[in-house]
This record gives sequence, C-alpha cells and structure tokens, in this order.
Amino acid sequence: MSCCEQNIPVETRKSSYTLANMLSSMALDPKRILMSRWGNLLAYFAGFFVLSLALCTVLGSPSSSNIYDPSADYLSHTPQDGKATIIIPAYHEADSIEPLINKLTTKLDHDQTEIIVVDDNSRDGTVDVVQEFFEDGFDVNIITRTNKSGLSSAVIDGMALAKGDILLVMDADGQHPPDAAAALLRSLRDTPDALMAMGVREKLASEWPWYRRVMSWGATMLATPLVGSNVHDPMTGLFAIRAEVFRNSRPVNTSGFKIALELLLKSILVQNNWESDVEDRVIEVPYTFEARKSGASKLGCKVVIQYAVQLFGLYYWRLGMLLPIGIAVLATLATYTLLSAYHSIRGSIRYERIRRMSGDMTDDEESRGMLAEAEKYED
Repeated sequence: MSCCEQNIPVETRKSSYTLANMLSSMALDPKRILMSRWGNLLAYFAGFFVLSLALCTVLGSPSSSNIYDPSADYLSHTPQDGKATIIIPAYHEADSIEPLINKLTTKLDHDQTEIIVVDDNSRDGTVDVVQEFFEDGFDVNIITRTNKSGLSSAVIDGMALAKGDILLVMDADGQHPPDAAAALLRSLRDTPDALMAMGVREKLASEWPWYRRVMSWGATMLATPLVGSNVHDPMTGLFAIRAEVFRNSRPVNTSGFKIALELLLKSILVQNNWESDVEDRVIEVPYTFEARKSGASKLGCKVVIQYAVQLFGLYYWRLGMLLPIGIAVLATLATYTLLSAYHSIRGSIRYERIRRMSGDMTDDEESRGMLAEAEKYED
C-alpha cells in the first residue's frame, strides 16, 4: 500500500472501491444501466421528450394553423401618409355598429380616416347600415366573408385592404370607446419612434362577472413571459400599428383570437431584435373597458381552447427546442417524484405487515393496525 493510500480513511477507500466496481460492472453490462435508477430516468425523459416534441410539432406547425405572411402575400394598397384605417371585425353586431361609426366620424377627421367593417356573413342588416354611411359620403366600406370566419383572420383581411399608414383595430360591440381609439391614433402620430400603440384596460366595467376578471388576469399572466413585464395588457383587442411594420411582420397565425399578441411578438419585438426597451416602441394608452352594448359574448370553451393552442404555438415559436426539453424534464421529475412516493408508501405498508407476521409488534401497535385495516375494508 502506498503512503497516499495509508492517509485515506478505510471507509472512504471502501466506498470508492465500491463505486468503481459498480461503474465498471455497469459499463460491461448495459442492461444493468437500463435497469438502474438513472436508466429509468433516462427512459422517462426520452419518452416524454418524444411526446412533447410531437405535441409541439402538431400544435405549433404551420400545417395545423392558418398562417398569413404579410411580407409575401399581396397587399392591395400602398399606405397613404396621414391617413388612418380603422378595422372593425363584426359578427351579429348590427345594433351597435351604427352608433359606433357615428361616434367615430364625429371624433375623427373623416377626410383622413377610413373605416373597414369585416363581417362574417351575419345577415343581420350590417351591410345595409354600412352602405348608408358610404352613400352619405363617408369612407366606410364593408367586407362580407362567406368562406371563413374568426376574429384574427377578419382583422388580417381588413389590414390587407387598408389604405392608411396607421391601422387601428377595435371591437364592434361598444366595449372599446371611440375616445380611446382617437387617443391611440394621436399618440402614435405624435411619437415617430413608436411602432405600435396598445389600449390598456385600466378599469373594467362593473357588469363584468368575477370569473371573467379571473380568466382575463390568468390569460395575461400566461402571455407575460413572452412579451416581458413592460407590456401590461398583451391581451387587448384595441390597438394601432403602423402599416409598414405590419407588412414586415413574420408570418402570423390567424386561427387564434389574440392578434395583438401575435403582432407584438412577430413584428414589434422581432424588428426590435428582442431588445428590452420595448416601452420605447410600444405606447400604452389606458382606457375604461365598457360593458357590451348589444349582442352576446363570444367567449366559450372553443375560444379558451383556441387561445391555449395559440399560446402554446407562440411559446414553441419563441423557445424552439427548449420548450419540448423543458416539458420533458418537468414531466420526468413529476413522474419520478410520484413513483418514489408510491414505492415509499408501499414499502412502509409491507414493513408493517412483516412486523405483524413476525410478532415484532406490541399488542397496542397490533390492535391499532387491525383497527385501521378493518376501517379500510368497511370503507
């Protein structure tokens, strides 16, 4: 034995020899590796990674989504400087569309404002209302879609036909006040470096139920890691964006309901090289979110599922392979924790049974065990 080995404690030498023998035997016997604890973890991770990668591919790929590429698709008009286009997606909103257009034409300079209503074949008189404004000399047009539907795709179709250099999107149900729309246009025109203006719901209408408030807060929290904490309301439906910025956007998914979130990620943050000074590029204008003037809410299980799929696709688009790897790691840790707890409980039960069978339990312990087992069978 060398002098160095003499200075090492006996217990340390034994443990090192045991570890070396175990590693050498595992290297010679791959089956032992697979049957070991680390082998099980590796197998769990591989299985979960394949599943998560398949999930990301299905939900986040263009083949399963309606992808629109502004930079590649034909846009019908060259933006006119100083002109703004207001895009209003509508579906069964005939009762609210007339007062909304009346207020917009009053608040805004109608010579420098174009209004495009995109109606998903409501057949409720919306076309007639818009036609009356057009005949009165206002620059108000309507697109009636019969072959597709959806909020985001309606917004994109309106943007593709817009003439203005600023594109503003607002709802037709009266929840977005015209004063806020005017403030968005004014702030974007007064700030040359800004690329987008977003309405921030500072106050919610008192008629909003508590579960809608909770759902809105939860959806915002889920989207915040994508856009950063400087954007306070990425779920807003009231926003304005420069036409040139929209034309240079990455392909956007039109199957979801939150087109502002798509454009914020795939145009503003991409063109700004994901810099943290997004607050210099995005103007936030607070407003009071009004109660619906007419019609019924479109929120339902289908909308919630579409938002979840859209958000998942955005995370995959933003993180790439880090997303399936992260999902696989979390799933592996959760599975290992649950299995460890199960085996621990099962082992303690077997140990108690062995003690009872070997007579190693006191009378008091045995009576308590028998009583607990009797109660289990009674249940």
